[in-house]
Amino acid sequence: MTNALHSFRSSSQGLTKVSRFVTNRQLHKLAREHHAAGYPQLAIFSHDHIGHIINIEGRYEDDYLRTAFGWLGRFLTDMDQLVALDIGANIGNHSVFFSRYFHAVHSFEPNPRTFELLRFNAAQTINVTPHRLGLSDAEVFGTLRENPTNMGGTFIEVAAQGVVPAVDAGISLATLDRFAADHALGRIGFIKIDTEGFEARVLRGARSVIAAHRPVIMFELSPSDFGPDGSDVVNLLSDAGYDFVSVERNFDFGESRFGRYTGFLLRTLFGERLDVRPIGKFAPAFYQMIVAVHRDLGVV
Repeated sequence: MTNALHSFRSSSQGLTKVSRFVTNRQLHKLAREHHAAGYPQLAIFSHDHIGHIINIEGRYEDDYLRTAFGWLGRFLTDMDQLVALDIGANIGNHSVFFSRYFHAVHSFEPNPRTFELLRFNAAQTINVTPHRLGLSDAEVFGTLRENPTNMGGTFIEVAAQGVVPAVDAGISLATLDRFAADHALGRIGFIKIDTEGFEARVLRGARSVIAAHRPVIMFELSPSDFGPDGSDVVNLLSDAGYDFVSVERNFDFGESRFGRYTGFLLRTLFGERLDVRPIGKFAPAFYQMIVAVHRDLGVV
C-alpha cells in the first residue's frame, strides 16, 4: 500500500454517522414513495425548513392544502374557470398545487434568489406565471431580511419615505390594485397571502380587487400579528364582508415545546385528522391555515 498524499477525517463519527446513514436510507425510501404518488419534483433550497418538509412529506403543507381544497370544492365548483394569485409564493410549492385546480395562477415573489427557483418550478406547469414583484399598500421600496435556514421566513422592511435601499438588497413594491389594472388577469377567485407579517399591507393595496371579485382568501396568523384591537388582517377582511374557517389538526396544544411533543405523541397513537372549523372569535395564537370566504356565499 502506498503512502497517502493527503488525509481528511470526517466530522461524522460514531452514533452521528449511524444516524445520518439511517436518515439517508429513509430519505431514499421516501423519495421513491413520493415519485410513485405523483408529487411534483420541486427545486428547493438545501438546509432549509420548507425543503426538509418537501423531502419528507412530498409537499409543504400537503395535508392542510388537501383538506382546505376538499372543502372549497364543495361550493367553489367553477375553479377551472378562475384565476388564483399566490402572493409570497416562495419557491412555488403552493402555486404548483393550485395549478391543478385553477385556470391560471399568478405567483408573486420579490426575493431574486427565491424567484429563480419559483420560475424553475413554475415551468413544470402550463398555467403558472411567476412575477418578481412584492406587493404592498403603496408603490414604495423595501429591504429583504432573509432567514438562511427558513427562506420562507424572509420578510420585508419598508424603507423610509424618499429612501432607496442598496441595489443588492432593495426591492420595488406595488399594489395589487395597480397590478390588476395594468394586466388582464381575468376573474380572480382565490388569493393566498403568505408575506411574513406584511399581509395587512397587501390587503390594503388590494381593496378594489377584493371588492370587485370577492375571492376566497387564504393566509396564516402568528401571535405577533395580534395587537390591542386584534388582528389587522382579520379586521380588514371582516369589514369587507368575510367570515373565516381554520384548518386544524386534532390534538393541537399550541406551539410550546410541550404542546408540540404531546400533540405529536397523541396523533401517533390515535391517528391524525384535519378538520375545517368556523372561527367566531380569534384569540392571539398561531393559525397555520385560515380561509376567508365572503358572506354572500353563505357557506360559513
